[in-house]
Amino acid sequence: MAVPPELLDWLRELMDEQDYRMVREDVAALDNPQAHGLRVSRLDPAAWEQRRQVMPTTELPTEGWAQAIREDGLQVEMTYDGSLPIESPWPGGHVITATDGAHRYYFAVPREALNLAIDLAVETKGAAAEASAAASAARF
Repeated sequence: MAVPPELLDWLRELMDEQDYRMVREDVAALDNPQAHGLRVSRLDPAAWEQRRQVMPTTELPTEGWAQAIREDGLQVEMTYDGSLPIESPWPGGHVITATDGAHRYYFAVPREALNLAIDLAVETKGAAAEASAAASAARF
């Protein structure tokens, strides 16, 4: 459920800053009910690929992460051997891969946000299949 930016701009004009912030938080929670308020950590790709070492570089709210995945057309995959230990900052979480076809990005996702990651994997796999089918059809 994406709220049009024009509507949010209109609301911003009508409300004071605190009320507007609360509306934005409510909209984010509706867009992402299963992981609202959690944070995903972007990982150093070389550390993960070479040593399977989890080295966070940036933290993102799950809402912003999911929105960026969708807007950038990235494909999400569960990373092989990406389970995170219970004693990590993401207890029982998982390393997720997002790719645009040329670059691979890795994210540590907390256990409570794994349903969101799985939803994104299913959603982006379908989008990638549709894009591939359209590209194939365009060649003929």
